[in-house]
Amino acid sequence: MNLKSLGTVISFLLLMGAPSRVVAQTNRDCLSCHGDKTLTRVRDGVTVSLYVDSAKLAVSRHGPTTCVDCHRDLAGKTGAHAATLARAACRTCHVVEAQDDAQSLHGKAVARGDPLAPTCGSCHGSHDIVAMKDPRSRVLAGRVAALCGSCH
Repeated sequence: MNLKSLGTVISFLLLMGAPSRVVAQTNRDCLSCHGDKTLTRVRDGVTVSLYVDSAKLAVSRHGPTTCVDCHRDLAGKTGAHAATLARAACRTCHVVEAQDDAQSLHGKAVARGDPLAPTCGSCHGSHDIVAMKDPRSRVLAGRVAALCGSCH
């Protein structure tokens, strides 16, 4: 058997052993790019960081979840993704909180497309969310007035 034939046989065997369903990216896959502190993007004329601190993510409330649990538009995809993604899907797991938010002034501002309307991440953070009663929490009772005051 020549090398070309051997390569074809090996490729066939690998394909036969491949799973029939493509799995979503792992956090490790995502962090291979988003773990780079220099990764940025220009959004609405402003350069924003796309860096995710893996240590902070690991100890956050969402540490046990996968990136695609929140970033649902990446589910089932592998490799590089489009530059523009949907916002994290907080409401998928936080149903009651999302319903409450939808009835709030902030939620109504989001619904009407107000570009200044705060989203879940505006107050709670993104990849570094800790429990509400954790001393590091952005929404700790003693910090709420300052948090609200940062916009109002």
